[in-house]
Amino acid sequence: MRDWEAHLKRLTAEIAKAEAPPRAWVIEEITDTATGELRAVKLCSAPLETHLWVLHDRDFIPPDDDPIFFADEFEFLRTKSIEELRGVLKVKIAFPRARVVQ
Repeated sequence: MRDWEAHLKRLTAEIAKAEAPPRAWVIEEITDTATGELRAVKLCSAPLETHLWVLHDRDFIPPDDDPIFFADEFEFLRTKSIEELRGVLKVKIAFPRARVVQ
């Protein structure tokens, strides 16, 4: 492959990546009024087709029944497929505040 072809291929990939639709949107952020620290974020997840909470403060109790994920679980969740994540979501709906450990 010529240099210009490789460069064109890289640029095309970058453009495609930049134009990809968002996979999640922030709905709400909850911060501690005294310290300003982030306690929780409510997201709209396109791949999971649901709203969910990501808790940075384990003691925070969301004001609704949307599923809860803990920020430190993403270490284990990042390698999961969408189907596996949907399975985790089902467990989280059935067992609120359940934690992912592997």
